[in-house]
Amino acid sequence: MTQLNGKDWTVEAFLVSESGGLGWTLDVTIHAQCTYGRSGYAGDNTDFHIARAQAGAEDFDKLMVGDTVRDLLAWISDLKVRDGWDAAHWKAFCSRCKDEFKFDPMSEGDLMAAERLGLRKGAWTEVWRRFTESPALYPGIPAALRRARPGDLFVQRDSWPDENEKDEKTLRTALMALPKFAAEEGRKAILELEKDHGERRGWVWARMGFSPLRQLWNICEH
Repeated sequence: MTQLNGKDWTVEAFLVSESGGLGWTLDVTIHAQCTYGRSGYAGDNTDFHIARAQAGAEDFDKLMVGDTVRDLLAWISDLKVRDGWDAAHWKAFCSRCKDEFKFDPMSEGDLMAAERLGLRKGAWTEVWRRFTESPALYPGIPAALRRARPGDLFVQRDSWPDENEKDEKTLRTALMALPKFAAEEGRKAILELEKDHGERRGWVWARMGFSPLRQLWNICEH
């Protein structure tokens, strides 16, 4: 495929052309070589003396990554996902994480990412929401959150699977004690259990099968 003038397309021509290209304006004051090289639009050894397009590195990175949140969750869930990415994708992913989440996967690592996911502050609220929408897509995240859980937990308990597990153990002990109560005392104990554990119906861990006693409690209530 050639340009309208019959010449072969070049990277620069494609970027600036308004007839079949992107129609971008080039800013010659900024470095283009790393932008094009990072995104795979030119070889590593190509020396571009033009600067990156007006849209800039951010748009190239978005073209490479597409969905930063999805890739971030997949990477936290299983670091081996990176094996399926080429170098350009990894660099673009790191760049998008820095821009969108103030997080550097290369220097801070997956455990820091998991901690920020669980803490759900700022832009990470959206990452948590995406996880809870489709938790089955990211089966390794519960284990990552267990490893990354902060020592001093003054945050949302529902972010951390080990908090749910602790509640399950408490519920198990309470259920086993119910036969010891008289009828009236037993009813009061059941109401207390509902008050203490009812909110866990809405936790993502119930949907992932980590709250079997809570689910059994649902059945018994009906």
